[in-house]
Amino acid sequence: MCKYLFNLYYTGVTIAKFLLGSFFILLIHGCDTKIDSIPNNQVEEYIFELQANQYQEFKFPSFSANHISQLLEFGNETIPTRTFPHNPVVCYMTEAETKVGVVVLWTIESIRRSFLEDSEELIYPSADPLLIMNDPQNEDYNYYHGYHIKAYEAYKKWWQLELPLGEKMKINPLGDSTLKWR
Repeated sequence: MCKYLFNLYYTGVTIAKFLLGSFFILLIHGCDTKIDSIPNNQVEEYIFELQANQYQEFKFPSFSANHISQLLEFGNETIPTRTFPHNPVVCYMTEAETKVGVVVLWTIESIRRSFLEDSEELIYPSADPLLIMNDPQNEDYNYYHGYHIKAYEAYKKWWQLELPLGEKMKINPLGDSTLKWR
């Protein structure tokens, strides 16, 4: 009887060691090798949803000026998207396609304008995330890739200015360009 209990105990200890070892291996290596592709912060989640056409909200995420540097990293992104924050009352692009980078720049503009108005909630900087020529004689609404790149460069230059945040936010990044938000 003693031999039987010893074998049972030994088998139980062996199984427990196996399970504990397996648990630690899974803990160290993870269950899924694609775990790095899952966003781990608010900006990455926003970009991921835009790129995957899965953004479901009308409103912008709760971003602040602290998010601008990280958002700018995606400002030149050319992946098309059909889902983005939009004003359900005045948005004309509900079925249209734009670039993720254009939406990101539009989001940054929303942060800037909300900062100036001391708004806790991000406001829509224009009816749509659409860049057009700032020319009253030529209201050209046609999308041109060069507009996106020019706007991205303007926003990068603006954000790199060596000014206090309050002063920087008063400057329109597109002010010296021929572009504006429609």
